[in-house]
Amino acid sequence: MVGTDSLISFHKQDMAALRHQSRQARLGRTVKSRELTKEFKALRSKLASEMPVSVKGASLFRTPVAFFMTVLGILSF
Repeated sequence: MVGTDSLISFHKQDMAALRHQSRQARLGRTVKSRELTKEFKALRSKLASEMPVSVKGASLFRTPVAFFMTVLGILSF
C-alpha cells in the first residue's frame, strides 16, 4: 500500500511539473509570436511607404464598365 501511495504521489508531482513546463512553453510561444507580429507589421509598413502608389486606368474603369455591361445585358432581353 505504501508503494502505491508513493507511486501516486510521484505521478502527481510529475504531472504538476509537466503542466508547469507546458504553461511556460505556451507563454514563450505567445511572447515570440507577438514579437514576430510586431516585426512583420513594421516591415510591412516600411515596404508600403517605400512602394510607389500607382493607380492603373483599368482598375479605375472596371466597376463602371461592369455596371454598364450588366445594364446592357438586362436591356437586351
